[in-house]
Amino acid sequence: MEKKNPVPCKAFEVMPGVRRFQDDTGASFYLIESSGTGIVIDTGLSEGELLPVLRQYTHKPLVLLITHGHGDHMAHADEFETVYMAAEDIPYVKTASQRLNLGKELHPERFIPLKDGQQLVFGDVDIQVYHTPGHSVGSVVFYDKTHGLMFSGDAFGSGWAVFMQLPGGAPVSEYQKGMRKFIAACEGLNPAPEFLPGHYEQRFHDGTDNPVRLELIRDMEVLCGKLLDGTAELKPVQFYPHAQSQEYLASFGRAQMVVSKEAIR
Repeated sequence: MEKKNPVPCKAFEVMPGVRRFQDDTGASFYLIESSGTGIVIDTGLSEGELLPVLRQYTHKPLVLLITHGHGDHMAHADEFETVYMAAEDIPYVKTASQRLNLGKELHPERFIPLKDGQQLVFGDVDIQVYHTPGHSVGSVVFYDKTHGLMFSGDAFGSGWAVFMQLPGGAPVSEYQKGMRKFIAACEGLNPAPEFLPGHYEQRFHDGTDNPVRLELIRDMEVLCGKLLDGTAELKPVQFYPHAQSQEYLASFGRAQMVVSKEAIR
């Protein structure tokens, strides 16, 4: 097998035992070191091999937790022996990888399916799974109780818009329902967790800092309501090259959403 170069990326320490990586496509992925395991959340999309990068920081056995079944979050899943993903997204893995011409098999048949509310314990790190369908039907947020961190993937965007017009997404009404449940769960947490999304640097998208926080998620829930009752302003935009219908940008407070009219139901 031809040996590939390590994935080009930069590493940042979030706190002791937790690192954020930024690849050259704008994707963020993370490494949590537990007492016996390296927990990797998402993989990015950059060409090359991911494991040599991770091995610079840990030699412990690795597990991969994928927030959702889009290529920029799972492109290197084939490098891991143990992979977790929400059951709802596993059927879309093959199509998503073909759409991005990854040129390899990710072997979703061996993925371990996750469900809402599931607890994952790796050594001294305890992670809870929250199902947040919207951006994809199987989108999940991983709450690292040990470090007080929420790894949110693209569930609420990354400080800019959440994309709700993509193939395999859930309708706005389902997104709102899941978000209400998630907000209720978060309001009982003290201290409030820090959110680490799937494209961390998008928080600076328009030149200001708009990090994912509970306030943004509350605004997103209100925006869902405005879309469903017809009071949200829809601005025609074009972002996704494979879009099958017109895309629109809607905003409320700190929240933005790119949506198709087919998803507003």
